[in-house]
Amino acid sequence: MDELLQRAPGEGIILAAHDTVIGGTAGLIRRLSEAGVSLPVVVTADGFTINDVVDAITDGAIDCLALPLEMNTLARRLQRVAAAAGPLVELRRRQIEARTRINQLSRREREVLECVAAGKANKLIARDLDISPRTV
Repeated sequence: MDELLQRAPGEGIILAAHDTVIGGTAGLIRRLSEAGVSLPVVVTADGFTINDVVDAITDGAIDCLALPLEMNTLARRLQRVAAAAGPLVELRRRQIEARTRINQLSRREREVLECVAAGKANKLIARDLDISPRTV
């Protein structure tokens, strides 16, 4: 995992073994997101229960592949995953970028952002936070 995060590719698909994913699929995807990696994750295993598949998809995996697979089957599935992943990867990339930018804000800037996100007008935000509307 450390090597992947140090040399994260800009494109592709991450295949993760279900039984060796530390922290589960959710933990893997969280660590990737924290490192700015927005690639789709496909979980693999020798066999899945329905609960395993539901958990993996709920945690953010884009697909689950039961092993073993023939090479032609693997190639077809990965092509399908790559086609479906485009919009999801872009969404995840934008979420990671937004989270990074928000983390760079000061406490006061976050207070203003929270008020803006709540739909408050600049004058009301200024009054609530005791700052000028121009500062908002």
